[in-house]
Amino acid sequence: MGSDLTYRCLGGNRYEITLSFYRDCAGVPADDSASIDLSSSCFGPFNVYLNRIPGTGQEISPICPNDTTTCNGGTYTGIQEYVYRGIVTLPGPCVDWTFSYNLCCRNAAITNIDVPDATQMY
Repeated sequence: MGSDLTYRCLGGNRYEITLSFYRDCAGVPADDSASIDLSSSCFGPFNVYLNRIPGTGQEISPICPNDTTTCNGGTYTGIQEYVYRGIVTLPGPCVDWTFSYNLCCRNAAITNIDVPDATQMY
């Protein structure tokens, strides 16, 4: 359904990268790791893999207490949050580092994107 990518400077060229990934319980399963692309004008592009944090994948659906989501066999849309985290040491300083995550394809049930099941999430 979506994701958030954040980072925290640990000092020097070391960064902790966190990906929060949100999936529709009626969709495909979440992966055990996530590939993050890193690039800058100073160094060639490369990627790092973040491992899924054990215990994540919990349902976060905002529903009424007596309703049941697709995470538990119901009909209301169920949403789970998976969190991936890792540490990367960049090869050197640069003013334009970009960290990104992409996944093909989106959930076909999305109604505000044209052809969501053929559209990448970036």
